Amino acid sequence: MSFGTGDLVAGRGFDCDLVLDDSLVSRRHAVFRQLDGDEIEVEDLGSRNGILVNDVRIEGPARLRHGDRVKIGSQLLVLKDLQKIKPRASTSELSRCPACNEFVPAEDPVCRACGARLHAPSIAPSAPPRGAETLSQRPSGSFAVLAQLVDKVLGLGRFDEAERVLTNMLGSLLSAARGAEPPASSVDPGSLATAAHYALRLADALGKPAWLDQCVELYTAAGQLMPAPLIDELYRIASKVHYTNPRPLRAYVARLKSDATELGPAGRFLLQRLEGLERRVVSG
Repeated sequence: MSFGTGDLVAGRGFDCDLVLDDSLVSRRHAVFRQLDGDEIEVEDLGSRNGILVNDVRIEGPARLRHGDRVKIGSQLLVLKDLQKIKPRASTSELSRCPACNEFVPAEDPVCRACGARLHAPSIAPSAPPRGAETLSQRPSGSFAVLAQLVDKVLGLGRFDEAERVLTNMLGSLLSAARGAEPPASSVDPGSLATAAHYALRLADALGKPAWLDQCVELYTAAGQLMPAPLIDELYRIASKVHYTNPRPLRAYVARLKSDATELGPAGRFLLQRLEGLERRVVSG
């Protein structure tokens, strides 16, 4: 959970700030309040099953500290103080891991929390050409709000809702990419990587190969080289969901080959990995 200012109400009702899809949770179950000095307290709102803080039922407002466990129904929430878990660095020196969403130093090659690779190799020594973006870049504007919504509904296991939101996200990005000249000039790399990351998460969770198609088609339309962490995920999930449609990958590889003169050694290596995945999909 994260706080801005004011109260955060948790419950089963859709008007709550934190919606918990749990039959043991009341419609308006609990409220988290941010007090002076960044302290947080939680209070039961007269719920049927009450609240446990560190396995003890509370009878009134309870102050919370970093690491405290709050149980609402069958849902366990853990309070984290970001100042205690973030690296000691300024915001400009941090990036967010696309795999686990933790903040890590921007210069780190892998995430300290989950081990995922964070950066694609440099494509060229000068200004980055198409495809030099990394997953550490953040989406901007209203897209970032949609990304937070997808994160929330995925965390609650509401995959149908996540699919609806992500379909709209991908549709807007595809329209921007297909209508731009050149495509990469109007497609934010952070938004592109975020949308593709969520598409792969859905493919993994639901076993739907169509979301792999969406991921590949998105990068094809944008004319950008997919970062190494996404290619790693493509390999893993393609095997898991028995991906057997080589056409999107074939079109993507052909698009990249047409711009191959812009790629340095690292970029050509990533292109070879995509060609290898295409061959694997063809061979079954």
